[in-house]
Amino acid sequence: MLNQADINGIEVYDAYGLWFTNGLKNMERPADLKEAESQSWPERDGREYRLTTKLDDYDVSLYAVLSAPTMAEFLVKKAALNAVLGNGLIKEWFVYSTGITYNIKYNRTTNLEFINTVGAISAKFNLELTVTLQQQEETFYILDGNG
Repeated sequence: MLNQADINGIEVYDAYGLWFTNGLKNMERPADLKEAESQSWPERDGREYRLTTKLDDYDVSLYAVLSAPTMAEFLVKKAALNAVLGNGLIKEWFVYSTGITYNIKYNRTTNLEFINTVGAISAKFNLELTVTLQQQEETFYILDGNG
């Protein structure tokens, strides 16, 4: 299935000729927990801890192929993909197989290599992204000690 995801409502295969060789399984993992925040209060002989946990952003590497019928069209699709990903803004990335929308930030493209495909110009590469969890609920603090 070549229609695997869309970015900000734009289907990535139709618009950019982009598909993923191993699917989008790397995105489908739970986020790491951030280290609990605490504050020392020596004057009160105690320590303040966060009661709830927060999730941390995580990096993913997706194995991608960009493909187009001609070199001219390939260059246009590559430029369009770079324009939408490379502006530093967080994008909504909807994955069709799971129905989950992720907030992603583009980091870089690595290991770009042209490959032979029948009737097309194609290149494979690693698409390095950060899945960001953005806003999370406020948390509460407690004080343990003599205070």
